[in-house]
Amino acid sequence: MTVGASLLGIIPDSLMTQSFNGTLRYRHAFGYTFTTFLPNYFLSIVMEYIYLSKKSRQVNLPFLMTSIILNVVIYKYTDTRMTYNVCWLALLGYVLLHSRRIRKSKKASLSSFQGIYVYLAIISLLLAKFYNPNSQLMSKMNDALTQRLRFASQGLANWGLSLFGQSIVWKEDTINYNYIDNSFVNIAICYGVIILLVVVVGFTIALKKSISDRDTFLTLVLILWAIKAFVDPQLFLLWFNPFLFSMGDALFETRKERLPSVIHNMCV
Repeated sequence: MTVGASLLGIIPDSLMTQSFNGTLRYRHAFGYTFTTFLPNYFLSIVMEYIYLSKKSRQVNLPFLMTSIILNVVIYKYTDTRMTYNVCWLALLGYVLLHSRRIRKSKKASLSSFQGIYVYLAIISLLLAKFYNPNSQLMSKMNDALTQRLRFASQGLANWGLSLFGQSIVWKEDTINYNYIDNSFVNIAICYGVIILLVVVVGFTIALKKSISDRDTFLTLVLILWAIKAFVDPQLFLLWFNPFLFSMGDALFETRKERLPSVIHNMCV
């Protein structure tokens, strides 16, 4: 409805022009307040469908073909690379998980991913802390991430870390732009170190549980969200990431399983 209304001229379709590596990027918002909202909502819907499709025994070809077409079209008009690439990974995983060979794979093959949130959170903070524009490697990494590393480093230097976070006024105009896209650094600065630990530990427990339960579809989605969080800020935004609920589900279920044994030990 939002995209349709913008195409019909009922609501405005903002066109943003950006310069990147000497070339101009023309990015449509399609009725949203920012050009990345549509591709991020689309990716979120794709991953939600993939998770729900675990009850199905075969690939839904209409869903697959529609997602492929929309992913290409949305990328053409919004030029949002991260969601475009993650969507391809999600669709590839969707097809593979519906093959018998992949679904019967041992959980040991996925156990190496259970610490991905911890690893990426530590790497994110270290890169932001020790970013050096004079380093050729870091400079190339920063260019590949469209200046995200530089903004994360500047944000950490300007605001620092605290236990409970702080209120920050983001500036998204091209001249005074200061937004931090890396979810881990963003959460650490805005919400504090305690909330970052809760998020990282919560998702780690949820991922570990999904691997243990052989819920490969949830495992795929949680791994993709970790990768996306390294570049984009939507990890802790419920309207983009409903899988935040998986943290509470895993924590409460773990507590429920342990409670009888705890009571037994207390009685003994």
